[in-house]
Amino acid sequence: MMSARIKLRIKIIENAILRLNEYKVNTISKILYSLLCYLIQIAIWKSLLHSKADIYPNMVQYVFFSMCLSVFVCYDTNYVPVIGGRVVYGDIAGDLLRPVSFRTFYFFDFLGTVVFRFFLNLIPLILISRFIMHINVTVYRPLESILSFFLACILYFLISYTMGVLSFWYVSIGQLHILLDSSITLFSGSNIPLWIIPKWLMPVYKLLPFRYLYYEPINIILGKNDSPAEIILGQIIWIIFFLILSQILFRAGINKIEVQGG
Repeated sequence: MMSARIKLRIKIIENAILRLNEYKVNTISKILYSLLCYLIQIAIWKSLLHSKADIYPNMVQYVFFSMCLSVFVCYDTNYVPVIGGRVVYGDIAGDLLRPVSFRTFYFFDFLGTVVFRFFLNLIPLILISRFIMHINVTVYRPLESILSFFLACILYFLISYTMGVLSFWYVSIGQLHILLDSSITLFSGSNIPLWIIPKWLMPVYKLLPFRYLYYEPINIILGKNDSPAEIILGQIIWIIFFLILSQILFRAGINKIEVQGG
């Protein structure tokens, strides 16, 4: 028999799916937006790499998988404004009365978003790309690739959740939102593969968690990394780090509210 805890978490996922299903236009526009971005990026790389025919096919596949990941790891699935808004406007008081922890509730809400976008964004996107746009791609390590993709989504949620919790001290939610989105654009390899980045900059990229959101998972798919276990381990380590950090910040933030009589 299914426990009450599991039922509650499934219900959170269902509610997230139902909420997203109300905005069908957004679903269609997301697919069209992803395809348009793909075509634009391919056109740009084609013009830049016209003399490097050996690199161009790899870039086409890289951009395609980046497009697939962007269905889940993107500006409009960023939880900074969601978490930050609850904190800044005082709605967190009601959230704390739920029979599930604050972070758990929004994590399963995010999982609902992932499930919804998988079936109604990613699958149509792949089908259109394959049978209409005739994009051919090869996945070298299916199991490791799927696991790494999923871990990238979890890591992204935890990073955005942690940034949202900073709203206890920094009320400019919009700036936190933009900061995270800009950092991902610059350091994750979502638009520019890190193999193009100058070597003297790579130590900076390796110190940050963002490469585990796009660059490293895509490298596993393309067979450009001989040690996918190291990448997956790196993702897990960062996930644990943000699990601990977010909990510390959340507890400190709650204590701050209680001390101030909020």
